[in-house]
Amino acid sequence: MRMETPGRIVSCARYRFSALLIATVLVGGASAIAAPANDLIRASEAGDLVTATTLLNSGADPNSGGVYGMTALDFASQNGHVDVVRLLLNRNANVNAKNAFGQTALMSAALNGHREIVEALIAKGADVNVKGSDGKTALMMAAQSGLRTIANLLIAAGADFDAKDLNGKTAEMWAIQSGNAHVFAPVLSNLDKAKSAFLERDFPTAFKEFLALAEAGDRDGQFWLAQMYGQGAGVKQDLQQYAGWLEKAAEAGQTQAQANFGIMNTGTLGHTRNMIAAYMWLSLAAASGVPLAEFNRNSVAQGMTPEQIAEAQKLAREWKPK
Repeated sequence: MRMETPGRIVSCARYRFSALLIATVLVGGASAIAAPANDLIRASEAGDLVTATTLLNSGADPNSGGVYGMTALDFASQNGHVDVVRLLLNRNANVNAKNAFGQTALMSAALNGHREIVEALIAKGADVNVKGSDGKTALMMAAQSGLRTIANLLIAAGADFDAKDLNGKTAEMWAIQSGNAHVFAPVLSNLDKAKSAFLERDFPTAFKEFLALAEAGDRDGQFWLAQMYGQGAGVKQDLQQYAGWLEKAAEAGQTQAQANFGIMNTGTLGHTRNMIAAYMWLSLAAASGVPLAEFNRNSVAQGMTPEQIAEAQKLAREWKPK
């Protein structure tokens, strides 16, 4: 038996089935009715459609939970046994049942790339926006695994692209962090379109695209919108708007925004001077390799006390994206 940490789907080794148990179930003895549930889970995990059908016909409960509360539907979905999944769904398996980690069969299928099962579960009313105990959705799991087709299926079914887990990460963030930015290429192409318009000095188009991205919570869109306000490119220069959008982008983890906002906290462009915040933001940017961020942070440190530096370092260690 194997268990992985929450956020991953738990898994059990395959079992051989006892002919004696099956025979006992077939005679319908009252003392045997409790046994089929475990055997059903094992049959479903193994993809044994014949045994699963026999057990269900003999009274096995398709919604009985096994290890960590996982049901037969969870195991069949996790392991890609589409015929068993369809059988269980037709026998009234709860499509939105949660295991001990708050995860559903849809999450199992999405994480492991089982397209047909994802489609079958959605067709039976699976909740595409349900969250596990860690706040992750099926879309986040698909993004983490680099599964573009699964992600598109979930989005088409109404998955919330902007939902955040308990650490403030969206599906897009999970895709990028996992090296799978290609998962959302059709969404991210709007950013490329906006950048191209900006570089070609088509500022009305760039502003429109960056504003839409920024208001949808895209950190790169927020950063570029801030640049337009700060430079007065195509819009009236507005340092208050610049600071506001720059801060949002920095808080979401946009590294160049963190570097720029760090400099701004030294008191530039009319922003309130806060050297602790400046050191923190520049430290985060430096850790991501932003050019000159480390140099600027060290320059800021020259005007700070050891206590202030220690506080800023603590804030940087504890920082999480919003």
